[in-house]
Amino acid sequence: VSKNISRSYIINISIIFLILFFYALFNPPNFENNNYYALWLVITLTFTYIFFNIAVVNYETIAALLAKNDYERINVNSSKELFAIIGFLIAATSPYIFSNNSSKDIQNYQLMTIIFAIIAIVSLLIFSRIKYKEYKNYSSKKINVLQSLKDRKFSKFLLIYIINALAISLPSANIIFYARDILNREKQIGLYLFIYFIAAGFSIYIWRYLINKYSLYKMWIIAIIFSIL
Repeated sequence: VSKNISRSYIINISIIFLILFFYALFNPPNFENNNYYALWLVITLTFTYIFFNIAVVNYETIAALLAKNDYERINVNSSKELFAIIGFLIAATSPYIFSNNSSKDIQNYQLMTIIFAIIAIVSLLIFSRIKYKEYKNYSSKKINVLQSLKDRKFSKFLLIYIINALAISLPSANIIFYARDILNREKQIGLYLFIYFIAAGFSIYIWRYLINKYSLYKMWIIAIIFSIL
């Protein structure tokens, strides 16, 4: 982050471009050649993820800056994850709710892009009111990712994080195909996703209770083990 550019500014600009590319992703122009659709998909999806990640990295940093101690950090992260689950829940179930439990109507995804844009803009207006203190002690050295990997503690933490991320991502990425192809319940995917994410939301309060009762480190290890299992 530059001394003259705040993280909030970066997030605002990233979200604006994210909205544009997200809309473009689900609303391609009429091409005569089908190969152009594939190219459109690759370009818009790539830039959607780029601006999404830029926004998320800075957003996660601000979440860390807001917390003054471990207790506040737990509260901030718990709230952040809860709203993330709510977002996942809305995104995953809306296409099925608006289409009588069918995921094949392109009109539903066009509607979702408009709803996403409205939610994003309202979120930016609310987010702009949050006050936090930026660190001003910037290092003159450039960050070297490969150099960071030489830190054994950081490398171990990164490995555990990757394993945990895989454990979380694989079910959520394949749950729709599992419900459709294995359970043969395509019409109930919306309800299935709703229960899936509601259970995740309630689990946050359970983990918060356990963290406050036991040590943070022990509960983190136990959570990862259960996540992988």
